[in-house]
Amino acid sequence: MKKITLLLFTFCVSSILSLPTLAQFNITISNASTVNMLATNVGTVRTFTANATGANLQIADIIAAYTGGITEVRILTGATGGIEDGNITHTTNPIDYNGIGLGKTLTLVANNTINISQNITDGTVGGDLLNLNFTGNGLGAGVSIVAGVQMNANIATNGGNITLVGTQNDAGAKGVNIPAGNITTAGGFLSITGIASGANAGVNTCDGIDIQSITTNTAGGAITLIGTSTNANGNNGVQIDSPLNSGTGAITITGISNGNAVG
Repeated sequence: MKKITLLLFTFCVSSILSLPTLAQFNITISNASTVNMLATNVGTVRTFTANATGANLQIADIIAAYTGGITEVRILTGATGGIEDGNITHTTNPIDYNGIGLGKTLTLVANNTINISQNITDGTVGGDLLNLNFTGNGLGAGVSIVAGVQMNANIATNGGNITLVGTQNDAGAKGVNIPAGNITTAGGFLSITGIASGANAGVNTCDGIDIQSITTNTAGGAITLIGTSTNANGNNGVQIDSPLNSGTGAITITGISNGNAVG
């Protein structure tokens, strides 16, 4: 029997603390050659860190790491001292992780935002599994009208878990935004935490989490959503406009908002 837990909270916020900005570098993930990325290995973890403007990580280098024995690839926007906001963008070419094997993880950590609009899938299903850990910290000095983490593509992990953590304090931006696409995990869990604390730019523009994907299906994996919006005027902690299907997996939704808890 499926267990569904729904927690609703509303609260008033008198002031919002401003988070410090950390100047880093933007990264594009595409089929173009890798440039301005420093690769380091610790055990079976390979970390790619942006070290100059115009940083690009070639998808083939990610796949080669996995097939060469690396179990986790981490992509970071750098340390302090850069001159950009620290965004990670995957909008040009899809990632086909066919052939990487089981037990692999892709971790993205952006100082500001993560924007995924190209598919991440296994071209030949079977024998491959990819966990996804995406964190967008929303600390850039530039203005974002997207989200801490935005996914607008087909994502299939073949049993891998998905963890999304998005924070954004810009006007009209969401914590985690999934405006379209299909998310399937084939038994892996889906965990989303979103915090939006920016100024209002209209109803439902500053939701902590906004899910409008065509399909969200974990096929037995648990779904956990924790969304916070500190803005009033009808913004939601968690906004869900499409079905969530977890099979026998538990669904837990926690909405915290100064406006509506869950929409």
